Amino acid sequence: MKENNKLLYIKNNYISLLLIAFYILTLSFYKTITTNVFFETANLEIGFDKLIPFVPILILVYHTYFFFLMIIGIYLYFKDRKICNTLYLSLIIAQLIAYIIFIFYPTDISSIRPIIKDNDIFSYLTKLTYEIDTIYAGMPSLHTSSMTIIILTTCYTNFKKINKCIISLYALLIISTTVLVKQHVFLDIPGGIILGIICFYISKAYIYNKKKQN
Repeated sequence: MKENNKLLYIKNNYISLLLIAFYILTLSFYKTITTNVFFETANLEIGFDKLIPFVPILILVYHTYFFFLMIIGIYLYFKDRKICNTLYLSLIIAQLIAYIIFIFYPTDISSIRPIIKDNDIFSYLTKLTYEIDTIYAGMPSLHTSSMTIIILTTCYTNFKKINKCIISLYALLIISTTVLVKQHVFLDIPGGIILGIICFYISKAYIYNKKKQN
């Protein structure tokens, strides 16, 4: 019995590391996929986008997205392997689906980007982000889908309620920065939320059902 448990632990450990590695690998294709446009681009800007203020200081929060996600993922790796696997499988599926959408339905967000004339550090970082990041990866927002997955993942952990609230609120803040630093239009957010919800529950159903079979 102990030998079986040890083998199962090694197997689960291998799967978790494989999922984390594969997720990181999918990120490496982002620039190539979102830079090369083969189809006519769409502009999803609506009137509400003009009412959303530009807040360059939030570029700092916007760029904490990956570190925030990985910190929670690594913590779950040591604390709850099942929900950790659900998290990373969800992120992988969301990333791949988003890539397909980016290829066949590219959206151009250049119309919402302001001309930045200030020279403060936050404005500089925002201008640098605009230069590095593509304008053709709007719908769905991967920041939003990933943070939606984080919020749903947190709901299934044994974190204290206060910690769940803090994590969820920070995830929502990151989602809000996507429009407040003008990296996305408003409609990219519901697109990302829907993608995140679908991918999370598909992954959860697969991981948890597989766990029962084992």
